[in-house]
Amino acid sequence: IAIKVALIVSLATNAFRLTWAPKAVGYFSQPGSEPKFVLALEYYLLASTLAVVGVVSFSPLIVRVLAPEAFSGAIAYVGLLTVIQMWNGSFNILAAGNNWARKTYYNSFGTIVAGLVTTLVLYFGIENGGLLVASIALLLGSIVKSLLTLFVAQKSHYIPYALKPLMFCLVISVLYGFAGYIFYEHVGVSAWIYSMLLFVL
Repeated sequence: IAIKVALIVSLATNAFRLTWAPKAVGYFSQPGSEPKFVLALEYYLLASTLAVVGVVSFSPLIVRVLAPEAFSGAIAYVGLLTVIQMWNGSFNILAAGNNWARKTYYNSFGTIVAGLVTTLVLYFGIENGGLLVASIALLLGSIVKSLLTLFVAQKSHYIPYALKPLMFCLVISVLYGFAGYIFYEHVGVSAWIYSMLLFVL
């Protein structure tokens, strides 16, 4: 159920990627078009962060509409899974430097390292941590993939991305994902109070 709710953000990010990809290919052949990618990333971060805030804040309502009361425990995991979808969706923009330089094989580096990180966290923590550790493992994997891909892509073709907004959205989204887990552990009337508190924050 939590994955289904998180897919709301995934649908939005996939729509953005499908719209942006053809435009990006055209920009690769235009000298001086790097600022287009900077704007695209800033718009994506703004929209996806707001989407995370909205979905996490109203996850008690969404989960109760989609599933019976017995599945209300899924509310706690919506935040983390939603943040994962957000950072997975940023891959195309962050990897633009590799695509620009026609070195798309470099994109696999971040993916491989992220897979190793995810596997190690699951191997050592899943037995005791259960769903929480699984969510954290996937979240770490998505962040590692995004940051490593950006680092390698900037070496292939430099794009003057503003790193402060990127790191700000990274910190805010992760904190929000964990805040959702902490607040929604106590499902019931208090979940609605926490929901409104998160939305206001």
